[in-house]
Amino acid sequence: MEIKKIKGHSSYIKGGTNTGIFTFKDKSILVIDPGLSTSRGRRLAEFFKKNELRARYCITSHEHLDHFEAYRPIKDAFSGCSFYCAKESRAFLENPKMFYTYVYGAKPNKRLLGQAKASSFDLDIEDSLIEGEIKLNDIKFHIVDLKGHSHGLAGIITEDKVFYVGDALFDYHIMEKYDFPFIFDLEEYLNSLDKIKNSDFEFALLSHSKEVYDKEQTMDLVEKNRENVFKYRDQIKEFLNEPYTREDLLSDIIELNGLKLDYKEYHYYYSTLGSFITHLMDNNEVEFQIENGKMYYYKTL
Repeated sequence: MEIKKIKGHSSYIKGGTNTGIFTFKDKSILVIDPGLSTSRGRRLAEFFKKNELRARYCITSHEHLDHFEAYRPIKDAFSGCSFYCAKESRAFLENPKMFYTYVYGAKPNKRLLGQAKASSFDLDIEDSLIEGEIKLNDIKFHIVDLKGHSHGLAGIITEDKVFYVGDALFDYHIMEKYDFPFIFDLEEYLNSLDKIKNSDFEFALLSHSKEVYDKEQTMDLVEKNRENVFKYRDQIKEFLNEPYTREDLLSDIIELNGLKLDYKEYHYYYSTLGSFITHLMDNNEVEFQIENGKMYYYKTL
């Protein structure tokens, strides 16, 4: 484990979920997205102590488990550490079962729920983040509302012009492996791509990237993410030249694109497809009909 400098006081620690680090002059730190599992949290806490760093603030970009589960051991090791999250994420973080409830559409079963038991997380959320400026330890940070992948997502731009974007952007290798990515709100996701494009920064760190990207590389990645969304939107519209049930539509998308899936991923794909259908219906491009106890969607434009 090592801290990799990006620019100035802004750095990160690599992991399954990259953890952003901003170091203040007094050697206290802001931790962004500590990651998945209490074991990672313990390793981070031990690493900070070994390097005489004190975790004073922690921000999770959004409410997905792989971004915040590691926080608790850090909180235990550094009693004064304050936790922040996006305003829209707060309810999900205070009750982690909610994420799986909306993915499944009912009480989630044990296979889907996994480790996300409501009693597992005691986060002591200090405050909810909204778009704009926030001051921590007399240093200004800019919060960017990047919802879309999730119900809430807070991007953080430091004074070094380093942009921690969480999962608002998917890296090239992620799109190769999971190119039908989890998206809660497609309209907001596309808006967030525009926000990233128009933000003032020099470097960007994605939660699941293998490297740091400069502004030009990030702009290319923004367009690749947009193209990937449009690819699936166009596929769905092509299929819907004839009536389809949601399940049959998902089946053909999985087969056409060779998507690999397990029990959880099927439900993630099903949820993502729902966000595409919502986008198309809200833009009056798709309608529905009910016949023989089944709901069919079809293209109107």
